[in-house]
Parts: sequence; structure tokens; C-alpha cells
Amino acid sequence: MQTFLMVAMVGLTLITATADAQNYAACVGTESQASVECQNTARYICAAAMSRDAHIAATHHIATAIQSYQEAAEKHALPAPDATLLSLQTIATLAAYGPHYTAVDPLALRVAVEAQCESVGAATFWKQLQQETLNK
Repeated sequence: MQTFLMVAMVGLTLITATADAQNYAACVGTESQASVECQNTARYICAAAMSRDAHIAATHHIATAIQSYQEAAEKHALPAPDATLLSLQTIATLAAYGPHYTAVDPLALRVAVEAQCESVGAATFWKQLQQETLNK
């Protein structure tokens, strides 16, 4: 899972030539001391929260993220998207659109997610996020 999570997060980092580029670019912070996995996780959830605040449907955000990953995968020889990647993207988006994070500004959410992820580790954070999201 950890290797796949790293590949998925690297793939998400490469999504800069797509419709979500502005959201993702606005969520990038250079001052963080968090691990790459936690930084990228926080950036993706932040971008989803920006889409949420722009009243973009979660399904549209997920579809765009999948298309963006496919484009990045072709350009950078990443593994083809599979069910696990779809699950990661869906859970991150549902978390950002869900009631737990709705009241939080996207950039503040990025900082909070990074800190929480870093405190428990990326793999554990994803397990917690998945459990929290799927239990709603």
C-alpha cells in the first residue's frame, strides 16, 4: 500500500496540465516539513475542497482527477489507474466534501491534514480517512 500510495501521490503531483491545475497549484505550500506523501495527500484534499467551494460536483472532480492521472501516466510512464487509485481519489474527495471538513477553508484544511497525516503516518492516515468516510 505504501509504495502504491507514493506512486498515486506522485501522479497527483504531476497533474498540472489539466482543468484542476489552478486548484492544485493554489494548494501547494513550500514551507511544509511534512513527508512527501502527507504533503501530496493534503494538497489533493485541498484541491477537492476548492472544487467544493466553487460548487463543482464531487463526481465531476473525481472524473477530472482520473482523466488527469491518465494523461500524466501516459506522459510520465506511471502505472495505469486501477481500482485502488480510484478508491484513493474518491475517499479524498468525499472527505473534502463531507461534513467533517466542510466548514474548513481549503488552505487551512491543507495545513490541518498535513499535520494530522504526519502525526500518524501516511498509511495510517489513509486507513483512518477511509474508515471515517465510508462510515458516513
